[in-house]
Amino acid sequence: MLVNLLATADEYSPPVGGLILLALFGLAGAVAGSAMAFNIRGAADALEGLRQASAERKAQASMRLITPETPQLGRGFFRLMGGLMACCGAFLLLLGVALLAADA
Repeated sequence: MLVNLLATADEYSPPVGGLILLALFGLAGAVAGSAMAFNIRGAADALEGLRQASAERKAQASMRLITPETPQLGRGFFRLMGGLMACCGAFLLLLGVALLAADA
């Protein structure tokens, strides 16, 4: 089915289904990146907590009694990556919409 979405009707028409998928992936990336960048509902805090819990599980699995230190990259790192993801998602969304509009 995905092949049919990406296939074109003739040689000169763009794959409309693929452009819609590009715009939808861009929208998803922009929303998720914005949630992390602006720490909406504690998204960056939750990711930092997941990273700490993962480090503690690895320490327990390797039979280390010392609790691992938290890395220097904390909430700010996730907010920075969220901002980058939001910008790239917005670019993909605008690219998909612009290509769809240019075809119409």
